[in-house]
Amino acid sequence: MTQSHPDEPVAQRTYIHIMTQSHPDEPVAQRTYISIMTQSHPDEPVAQRTYIHNMTQSHPDEPVAQRTYIHNMTQSHPDEPVTQRTYIHIMTQSHPDEPVAQRTYIHNMTQSHPDEPVALRTYIS
Repeated sequence: MTQSHPDEPVAQRTYIHIMTQSHPDEPVAQRTYISIMTQSHPDEPVAQRTYIHNMTQSHPDEPVAQRTYIHNMTQSHPDEPVTQRTYIHIMTQSHPDEPVAQRTYIHNMTQSHPDEPVALRTYIS
């Protein structure tokens, strides 16, 4: 369950940072950042959409295609309450010479408790 700051609505912002420190003799590109932040669309309630970004910074001499993004976005079916279905997408950006077909999708479904507001609790298994 995400806890909010007293001045902010529940689950509006959740930050989880994991950074591996690199050896002084190694380039900065070895650091990995994992951030979890809920962001809402202006027309939608807070925490309807949740994004999980995992991006490894690449060395200046390496192409941007080495960056990997992990997105976790809750989307609801028109007939279902919000965040009944959660999709986790893992997509590696492809090199300009490679087709976009290299995208891979992983789906994980989360369900909310009937007595709790939408998206207060998200389960990833």
